[in-house]
Amino acid sequence: MDGTIGNENKNPRYGLWALGALAILVVARVLPLLKAPLSAYGYDYGFYLYAAKHVQGFSWESLMTSVWGGYDSPFFVLGKILHLPPSVALNEGLLLFSVFLGISIYWYFSNINKASGVIGILLVAFSLIQAEGYNMFLWKNLAALPFLILAFKFAYEEKWGDLAACSVIILVTHRTTAILYFLALGVYMVYRHLRNRSYLALVLEAGAVALLVPMGYKFFNLREIVEKLVNNNNFYVRTGLFLENQNLLALWWPIVLLGLVGFFFWIKFKNHPLPVIFFLICALWFAFKLPFYRRVIIYLDLSLVLFAAYFLGKIHYQNKKLKIALAAVLVFLAAQAGMYIFSKQPLISARETSEIQSFNERPGFVLSITANDAPWLVGYIDDNQRLGAPGLFEDPHTFQEWQDFWAGKNQVDFISKYPRPLYFYERGYRLEDGIAKCFKPLSENFSEYNYQCKP
Repeated sequence: MDGTIGNENKNPRYGLWALGALAILVVARVLPLLKAPLSAYGYDYGFYLYAAKHVQGFSWESLMTSVWGGYDSPFFVLGKILHLPPSVALNEGLLLFSVFLGISIYWYFSNINKASGVIGILLVAFSLIQAEGYNMFLWKNLAALPFLILAFKFAYEEKWGDLAACSVIILVTHRTTAILYFLALGVYMVYRHLRNRSYLALVLEAGAVALLVPMGYKFFNLREIVEKLVNNNNFYVRTGLFLENQNLLALWWPIVLLGLVGFFFWIKFKNHPLPVIFFLICALWFAFKLPFYRRVIIYLDLSLVLFAAYFLGKIHYQNKKLKIALAAVLVFLAAQAGMYIFSKQPLISARETSEIQSFNERPGFVLSITANDAPWLVGYIDDNQRLGAPGLFEDPHTFQEWQDFWAGKNQVDFISKYPRPLYFYERGYRLEDGIAKCFKPLSENFSEYNYQCKP
């Protein structure tokens, strides 16, 4: 471990290598488009599209979406100001934030080791975890990640104004990122004050936090938010549904191995503690299966990318064998990423999307009998139609009532709770008996219920 590649951290060639690495990152992110539009891969796309279509303007609600949750984002307001179509703000915006993440990593290492910065961009490009987040269209999550890395950088450089700006952006961008980041930042500030023996500053800041928390409970309804996160019966909220039913170690082992080695050297050479604190908090969050713990894998992976990039960039590569070894590692990661990306299948076809957009029946109520189809309906169907789905939108029924409905019990009474005309959307799941006999087909997946029929 001896300095940077060629001991030339100021070599202008690093800028060119960084541009090349960013080009590779762009290619990795657009590869899914060879099969289908990016919008076809992510379950959340429809919800984000609806939010982007119906954005109003800067408001307290839109700015505090990180606290209250939901799919609104201040960036959608910015897109409206710039007169960007909602689909452009979403698709190109997601690509832009992905590239910005690579740039942020390079900036983070710019005063430490630019070789690590270049390698960090490549590791993000080849990371299966980051690719999964991109394909799942976790828009707000990916929008917050570059600012997280920049916050690490400004903390390292003690640029407190820039750190405060990044902190505010993280707060208004994404709730999970904000929770993990502010926990780590709080622990770091305590560590910093104790190390510098700044006990008065520690007491004052602790007092300020002690005042802010009750105010948050009173004015921001934090109690309800915390209770919903901790005691939520919704499986999606409890786990985060990220890489479920996958062999995580089989996907992740190269980054984990390199990252843990890098973690050791990061601590050995006494680098800034904030990334370490953040990584350990995320690891504990995942280990204890706290709310949304599966999504925390994204932050663990990004932390390991930083450590791995630091380790690989610190190696002295004048030895030809080490150069070959680095090239082999990167080629292996690139091949693994390519196979993984090409294995992903779109969740909806262009023909099915067009069918929803072309649904022009008289205004009524469209009922999806599976929640899996709900995002596509809310994103693409005409605003004149009211919507319902299991647990979503206008749903007057309990989960047990839905189970009885799917089993063919009390179906007539079940649908009597909805206004007329009543349309059914059955792309993901079809009823075979009962009221299905009274469905009048309108298209491949849409039907209208005939109330004159007796099932």
